[in-house]
Amino acid sequence: MATATAVAPKTEREFLLQNRWLILFFSVLSMVAVANLQYGWTFFVPSIVKQLSSTTALVQVTFTLFVLLETWLVPFEGYLVDRFGPRNLVLLGGVFAAAGWVGSGLAGDLTTLYLTYAVAAIGAGIVYGTAIGTALKWFPDHRGLAAGLTAAGFGAGSALTVAPIADMIASSGYQPTFIQWGLIQGVVVIFAALFLKAPPAGFRPRALPEFSSASRVVLSDASWVASSLDLGVPAFGFGAVGDAGDVGDAGEVVGLGVGLAALTATDPLAKTPAASAPMAPDPAKMAPATASFIRLMFTS
Repeated sequence: MATATAVAPKTEREFLLQNRWLILFFSVLSMVAVANLQYGWTFFVPSIVKQLSSTTALVQVTFTLFVLLETWLVPFEGYLVDRFGPRNLVLLGGVFAAAGWVGSGLAGDLTTLYLTYAVAAIGAGIVYGTAIGTALKWFPDHRGLAAGLTAAGFGAGSALTVAPIADMIASSGYQPTFIQWGLIQGVVVIFAALFLKAPPAGFRPRALPEFSSASRVVLSDASWVASSLDLGVPAFGFGAVGDAGDVGDAGEVVGLGVGLAALTATDPLAKTPAASAPMAPDPAKMAPATASFIRLMFTS
């Protein structure tokens, strides 16, 4: 495959839009801005139960729908990204995320809450899938780094804003909090989307050598096990975050996901075949994550 030749940018804006590190930064920023749609939900539940004179079980159906729509639609959203580009999709995701939280703040019954938070879920899924996919396309030589930084933004976003959101719910109520933070987060996503673009066809960083299909590395058994855990834990983690009684519980689930992501953040294609020896699992790294996972399963 021929190595793509970069065309010299004509303007400062074009130069910025060709900087893959800047594109990665705004991919991470878009993830930061939608993190609260998932991780901030638990703070709103008690107030919603009281305001709508409902039960925790019925209100938590909202989060169940959120998880389903955020994750199951990603393959279709990926098709749309290839067709219309990451910028347009993340712009749409920002609008959906903002509209979903604003609508949730205005919802006067459970049905409306379900529908509006479903819109937010679609927006979060669009942003998540597009940000990860775009980062991987721009960094075929550092896939683990790009995916790890982008995914970390999803957890870091809630860490940065959890205190002000909790304080505003306590002082002003959950409805103004939904509306104000929905608008803030939507604007941030829309702004970040303006800097996103797909790499040109045939793009390969100059430092990345060519690989034939015969030289592609097969992940070791240890990597497959870790990858399976990394894919399986979110399903458990989403439910645990939704039912978390305090920030410590939710933080432990997020920390577990980050730990497993770190175990799988490898980039076989960035190595030569000779340097790609099968990895043996490191008990010092695996044991704490495994123990934490088992303890959460049986004590949550």
